[in-house]
Amino acid sequence: MTIQERFYDVYTAFPGRIPHVEGVKTWAEFLAEKNGVDADQMAQAAYLHDLTKYEPDGWHHALFDKSGVPAWKALPPFMYHGYSASLIAAEYELDQVFIDAVKHHTTGRANMQTAEKILMLADKIEPSRPYPEAATLRDLATHDLEAAFKAMLHHLYGFDQTHGRLNAYNYETYAFYIPERVAE
Repeated sequence: MTIQERFYDVYTAFPGRIPHVEGVKTWAEFLAEKNGVDADQMAQAAYLHDLTKYEPDGWHHALFDKSGVPAWKALPPFMYHGYSASLIAAEYELDQVFIDAVKHHTTGRANMQTAEKILMLADKIEPSRPYPEAATLRDLATHDLEAAFKAMLHHLYGFDQTHGRLNAYNYETYAFYIPERVAE
């Protein structure tokens, strides 16, 4: 079964989520082509990024145990799906950078490679995202990936602070890429 077939097999139960993932795929491919990244593998990572999003916590815990990474059970539950989907990505023999992109698409990390930034950004700016800044970020991303990535992080930092979602994982990303904002 291809990654795309697996995605559609899973998401027939969640048809409302399909436009989001297709939007992420479209933007990830576009940004990959503009920035010298393998667009085919980027598209595969996009299809995988939310593949396990609706699985229960116990399902993730069992997969982490089976895969030899039980420490991942200590992650905040909103991060489980990126980590579990990265294990599935490894089954398809994607290059490690694309597996890492799937794993870290929710919070990022320090020293991200371009493919990782692309998937995280595409996830936040695809056309079904309703927040007003998404349109501005899409426009910026068409000509300056790094500026769009940092602008997205500025927006997310404020959102995470306001909504009590700041945690050690996204804080590490913010401190690395936008230390001036964190210092405010």
